[in-house]
Amino acid sequence: MKRHHLVAAVLTAPWVVLLGYDFSRRIATGRGTWVTDGDLIESPWLSLAGSVGIGAMFASLAWVVAAERDRFALAPRAARWARRPLLVSLVGLTVGLAVLTPTMQALDVESGLFYDVSGLVAFLMVLTLSLSSLTVGLASIRNGALGWGGRILALVLPVAALGVGASLAAGVSPSPVFGTSVAVVGLATLGLGATPVTRPAPATA
Repeated sequence: MKRHHLVAAVLTAPWVVLLGYDFSRRIATGRGTWVTDGDLIESPWLSLAGSVGIGAMFASLAWVVAAERDRFALAPRAARWARRPLLVSLVGLTVGLAVLTPTMQALDVESGLFYDVSGLVAFLMVLTLSLSSLTVGLASIRNGALGWGGRILALVLPVAALGVGASLAAGVSPSPVFGTSVAVVGLATLGLGATPVTRPAPATA
């Protein structure tokens, strides 16, 4: 395990556990927790710590994606194309959660054009992250260049569908957190356990 994998594991593990708890509680009681519902956080300091902590998690995932560029170079074309928007979305979410959100809280910005635009950008970053992660996963199903992480990302869609189905069966609003936790684990483990993959040698006359 490389340093970036270790850091990502330390920073993502608590949130994966919390997301799992939130999902279980939502299914059991119909109510989420402060992990996915910021309105349940009464302390502004706890809200700030949570935002910075999630920002740090995204930063560690961006480090993994950046550090595993050599593995991406051996991955299928679709995964290589998805790497750049994936990295942009992770950096964008890092800045938004670790810098922009605390600044807006400090300035008591709760409405207005800037607030609305920042929310739209955050939504686009999350959408880009989801689609890019899924693309990497689907492209890696039969390719071991990205290791465990690539194959785990291929499970995002079926796991998210399972989560939605379980939510509907329990009579609660569907939540994407089940699929999100899988995506986080997949990104944190990109490159781990990768099988040796080499490009074919160029043909010679």
